[in-house]
Formats: sequence, C-alpha cells, structure tokens
Amino acid sequence: MSNIKWASYDFIYMKLTLLLSFTLILSACNDSRLAPQFKVSKDSIYADIHKIVKTESIFIEGYKAPVDDTYSIILTIQLINAKQLPKDNDSIMDIQKKVAIKVKSFLKNHSQFREYHIGFVQKDTTKTILGTATKEEGFFDHRFNVDDL
Repeated sequence: MSNIKWASYDFIYMKLTLLLSFTLILSACNDSRLAPQFKVSKDSIYADIHKIVKTESIFIEGYKAPVDDTYSIILTIQLINAKQLPKDNDSIMDIQKKVAIKVKSFLKNHSQFREYHIGFVQKDTTKTILGTATKEEGFFDHRFNVDDL
C-alpha cells in the first residue's frame, strides 16, 4: 500500500510540474509588451507633452502585436483626462500628431515603433460602499504610421 501512496504523490508532482512549465512558457510567449527606450526621463517627456495638451496623467507603452505572419510594433500613448480639448476632429488630430512627433523625438531609436496609437481617455473614480470604482472611456483614437511623423 505504501508504494501506491508514493506513486500517487509522484503523479501529482509530475502534473504540477507540467502545469507550471506550460504556464511559464505561455506567459513568456504571450508577453507582447515592448518597453520604449527614451533618451530622457519620462518626467521630461510628460512635461513637454503638457505644453501641447494639459492632462491629469499620461500612459505610454509599446506592444508587439501579431499581424498575419509578422508583427506590428506599436507605441500606445493615452492622454488621460485632458483639459480644454478643441471641438473639431481636425484640431484634436493635430494635437495627437504633435504628441506623437514629440514622443518619437525622445526615443533613442526613432524607428523602434512602426505605428503610434494616440487616444484620449476619460477616467472617473468614485467612492462606493465597497471601496472605489473606476470607469474609463476612450475616445478620439488616431493611428499614425512612423513615416508620417
């Protein structure tokens, strides 16, 4: 009977080891984030962006997204809770293009990303009985090819 007990522990150990191995492999393969390499600090970048458009905060992150048989390398810039946006779409797109050009100028390698996705995000946080609730809504998302900047 003791042999059966050890055999079942070995089987459980083997299953856990396989499960952990697959989890590590999948997480390594699915991590699509690609950190932008800047010449200056993020604080300097944020300060320059705030000269173009006032926001509560800014989120910048790169991604490597599979497209057909290749990858699209994208830099995402979210301008959170922007203040005093113009009413017309052309003026908003002009602001977004200026932000993309500014961020691109701060990259160590200007061709690190092939596309720039820039959007405005309205983020509201409210207190509830259970804690806090955050609502995010994106709008005016534009994409720019690196060659157009």
